[in-house]
Amino acid sequence: MLRKKQAGQNMKSILSVGILSILVLFAAQSGANEVVSKVILVTGFEAFGTETSNGSWEALKGLKGKYFADTMVITARLPVAWKRAGSRLQELIYLYKPTAVISFGQAGAEPVRLESSAHNLRDKIPDNDGITPQTLQIYTDAPTTLETSLPLAEIENHLRSAGIPARISTDAGTYLCNDIFYTLMFRPGTEGAKTILRGFIHLPPLNARVKTSQGRVVSFDKKKLQKTAEIIIRTVIAKTDRADNRKQ
Repeated sequence: MLRKKQAGQNMKSILSVGILSILVLFAAQSGANEVVSKVILVTGFEAFGTETSNGSWEALKGLKGKYFADTMVITARLPVAWKRAGSRLQELIYLYKPTAVISFGQAGAEPVRLESSAHNLRDKIPDNDGITPQTLQIYTDAPTTLETSLPLAEIENHLRSAGIPARISTDAGTYLCNDIFYTLMFRPGTEGAKTILRGFIHLPPLNARVKTSQGRVVSFDKKKLQKTAEIIIRTVIAKTDRADNRKQ
C-alpha cells in the first residue's frame, strides 16, 4: 500500500511540474506588456505532522506569478518527505532555470532566521510518508558544511527596517529544512545553478507572535508572512540585477 501511495504522489508531482511549465510558457507568450526574461524560484513546505498549515507556504501563496521588474516569481510547495523533497526541488530548477532560488521553511515563534550554513547531516525523524532516513549523512563524500550565497546582511537590514524581527542563524536543524538547504547548495539540479544566488530561510508559523529586540510584538498573520517573503525576494532580485549590470 505504501508503494502504491508513493507512486501516486510521484505522479502528482510530475503532473504539477508539467502544469507549472505550461503556465510559465503561457505567461511568456500571452502577456501583452510583460515579457518573462527572468524567473526566481521560491519554495515552501506543506504542513507536517498534525499541523494544518505551514508558515513558509502561507507566505508564498499570494506571490505566484507576481512580477518584480522583469523577474517573475515561481512558487512551489515541497513535500515533507525525505525521498521526494530534494528531487522535486532539483526538477523545478532544471525546468525553470531560475536566476535565484530561495527555499523557505517553518521554525518556531521566533524572529525570521536567515540560515547561513547547511550541514551534511540529518536525524532519524519520520516524515509525512512515515519514512525515516537510514543514514545520518545527506550525501557521502561531500563537505561537512556549505555556505549560503544569499545576501543575508542586506536581507536582515531590509526586514528590520520594515519592523520585522530577523537574525542570521548558523543552524538550520537536522530535518527536511536543512536537507533541502544542503541539497540546494551541493546538488541543485544543474551545473549552471551552482553559480546563482540560493539559500534557505526559516519563517515563523502562521499567526505566531514574535518579539522584536525593542520589545514590540509582531503577529505573523498571512499578510505579514507575505510581506516578509516579498521583502526577501525583492532584495535577492536587486542583488541579481546589480550582478547582471556589472557583466554588461
